[in-house]
Amino acid sequence: MSQLGIKTKLLGTICLLSVLIIAVGLISSLASKAVEKDYQTIVAGDVEKLKIASDMYIAYQTVRIELRTLGLPKLSEAQKNDAIKKTIAAIGAVEASDKSYVALGFTPGQKEVHSELMAAWSDFKQVGARVLKHHEQNLEDSHDKIVEIFLKDCPEKAEFVRKAMDELNDFHEKQIAAQALKAESTSRTANIASWCVILVSVLTSLGLGFFVALTTSRELKAITSDLAESSDQILSAATDLHQASEALSSSASGQASSIQQAAASIDQIRAMVERNSENSRASAELSADSRSEAVTGRETVREMITAVSEISRSNQTIKQQIDTSNRSFEEMVQIFEEIRNKTKVINDIVFQTKLLSFNASVEAARAGEHGKGFSVVAEEVGNLAAMSGNAAMDISQLLE
Repeated sequence: MSQLGIKTKLLGTICLLSVLIIAVGLISSLASKAVEKDYQTIVAGDVEKLKIASDMYIAYQTVRIELRTLGLPKLSEAQKNDAIKKTIAAIGAVEASDKSYVALGFTPGQKEVHSELMAAWSDFKQVGARVLKHHEQNLEDSHDKIVEIFLKDCPEKAEFVRKAMDELNDFHEKQIAAQALKAESTSRTANIASWCVILVSVLTSLGLGFFVALTTSRELKAITSDLAESSDQILSAATDLHQASEALSSSASGQASSIQQAAASIDQIRAMVERNSENSRASAELSADSRSEAVTGRETVREMITAVSEISRSNQTIKQQIDTSNRSFEEMVQIFEEIRNKTKVINDIVFQTKLLSFNASVEAARAGEHGKGFSVVAEEVGNLAAMSGNAAMDISQLLE
């Protein structure tokens, strides 16, 4: 390295710093793509599956409510047909949601939870089929059998479905949290790598700058020392020549025969002095050129240090943008959770209201003539519950 020229050293330093700068850019770009891919996996995978599972649960609740409606006394044929139509449509919605869910594929552990849910749904659907069968037969004891199913079999099967649905939702929430942690880990790793490369770049630039400046200074000192030594030699030779000329001049009267030889020697010495003078001027020009190149090298090193500082600030900005994106996705996941919980509460309220209306109608039927007024109230309560259920479905559609 010490045998290389100043120009070669500067070009090598610039190339090395350029490679380090490109490395910082590549690390930042790859990290951004990795984080973006993780969040796309969350949105296109578990979030979509969680949404489909919520639609499935809403359709299941609709099936349950409409089946309860068939157990209400004194329903008109139009009301019965409407309840049956809505029940069949809701069952189809559950099946369609399940197909969409399966089409997205399974991750490790997801298929087992899904199988438990579909087994519970199959058992509940069989209970619904029994209700529809008794309703179609329309025998004298059909209504009592339907009421018995609602009081005994239906709550047990419905509880299995609810537990399986909660397990499926919990599974997807854990998957979303795991993917978010993975994205955060990728972002942190990229930031650490970027800072490491930046630190290496700064240290390398400082080290190379110091080394180039040191070697350049040494070379300039050596050149200056050589020039000074040559000047001393030339001055000594000139002094010797001057003394020889005086000796020749003083002995000219006694050495007339050697005048021509002395004159020739003087001419040769004069030519030598002129050549030495030209060499001195050339050495002075070389020294000036070397000094100019050293100044240019120092300015180049300063510009490289400034560029590295700008790269450091750009990477800090990238880090802040990635952190902001992480917080935004965390807030989005929390909003999804709040919406799901509130929709579940609304559906539970609608179901409980339907159930209370049904029980009130049963009690009013048992009271006979004395319960007619209470039956009307129960029917109005049931209508309000149905309106609340429709509102919940509208909310679900708006969320979608």
